Amino acid sequence: MNKKIDIELLAEKYLAGSLTAEETDHLNALINTDKSFSKQFAQLLVIHGQMVDLLSEEEGKGDRLFPLKTQKQTYKKPYSFWLAVAACVTLLLSFVINFNLQESRKAGGIIAEISATDYAVWGECTLPTAKGSQLSTGKLELKEGLATLHFISGAEVILDGAVSIELLSAMSLKLEEGLLVSDIPESAHGFTIVTPGAKAIDHGTRFLTKVSKGGGTTVMDVLEGEVELVDDRTKESRFFNGGEGASISVKKDGFAKRTHKRGEFSLAESSASDTGVTKFVSISTADPGGRDATVIRGDFDFHHDPSLVMIKNTNDQFSRKGYLGFDCSTLNLEDAKSVELIMNFVYSGYGAAALSKTSTFSVWGILSDDLDTWKQGRIPWATAPANIDDAGILNTEFARRLGEFSVPRGRHNAEYRFKSEDLLSLIQKDKNQFLTLAIVCEDFHAGSDFVYSMIGGLEKSGKAPSLNFAF
Repeated sequence: MNKKIDIELLAEKYLAGSLTAEETDHLNALINTDKSFSKQFAQLLVIHGQMVDLLSEEEGKGDRLFPLKTQKQTYKKPYSFWLAVAACVTLLLSFVINFNLQESRKAGGIIAEISATDYAVWGECTLPTAKGSQLSTGKLELKEGLATLHFISGAEVILDGAVSIELLSAMSLKLEEGLLVSDIPESAHGFTIVTPGAKAIDHGTRFLTKVSKGGGTTVMDVLEGEVELVDDRTKESRFFNGGEGASISVKKDGFAKRTHKRGEFSLAESSASDTGVTKFVSISTADPGGRDATVIRGDFDFHHDPSLVMIKNTNDQFSRKGYLGFDCSTLNLEDAKSVELIMNFVYSGYGAAALSKTSTFSVWGILSDDLDTWKQGRIPWATAPANIDDAGILNTEFARRLGEFSVPRGRHNAEYRFKSEDLLSLIQKDKNQFLTLAIVCEDFHAGSDFVYSMIGGLEKSGKAPSLNFAF
């Protein structure tokens, strides 16, 4: 049979619903094996729909479909216009999507794009890393910041902080270490994240996947929808819905189920920033007489690193405020012309930075010398200097807001500086020459959002919070 006539006849009989079983098998075989036939067949159906629109306008019969005719046969049976158009569109979309996905699996095929970056610092990669880069299969290593990948399947994945991944196809990737936030639309149902000990298979959802440093543990938290988690060793499979999650260790069989209310979770330890500190005459919380501490509303011992000063504004037990103490007794404060607070923020490994936005932090000075007796490390929430239950402010009777600074989304490992005349005035008027400052986040964050942190005095990097005076 002539190929052109074959296409027209099959299209006509397909729309007429009169294909025999043998003809149906023949049509399916041609669509699956002959790309040229598939494209022409889909185009023919679309043209057919356009002809129907034109004829319907002239005859006022927009709800009827007139089938195509060949020189040999005529099928006069009428069909619903909308059903036929739906069939055309569905077939065409199915062809395009399947064709793209099949092409993406070939070596060198484009499967994703870097659609956005926020202060991204890349490590060793086999793929391009500029914003807008089109990606095939290969490896990406993000050292810090955020990077958003948009797959041709429709899946969107955000790399959060220090992450190592390998792109496998438009419907899968391998997470070797770090944290991902995945948002999977209906078109990408079945999108799979492979980890050293498990597979997380999407069933229409938004979820977090984390692999600990060294790949020993996989943690998955579902924010919305449903995810299937498969243990590679036991082949056990379980489904988890929004607000649930689980962890799998390569050293243990089975699941450790997690039930939470968007609670934060722990990542591997982060390293300090390499940013240097400008020095004039400097004192820090690591000096004799200095100290720093974190207060946590829940007063729990987990999700806490004594070498870091942690800050978070939320309405649950994970709220945190940071306190800094400086012994200024060795300085001639009357001659000081200016002072600057220097803080080295680092990636904490708690919560998901991809869920956070640019945040505003305020610096508060404690007014009463009687409140300077707090200890290094951890302070109970109820007895912290000038503290109140609101995580974004302090008690204005005992503390003064000195000003603010901002931390951009994704810029976690960086030096931040705060300078104000009010800060110098407070120091010069302090009678006991010991200064207590509190750092709070004024922007509210959900429970699973990022925990901000700065290097504290117990860290031996020399980058503890410091006051730099100019005389």
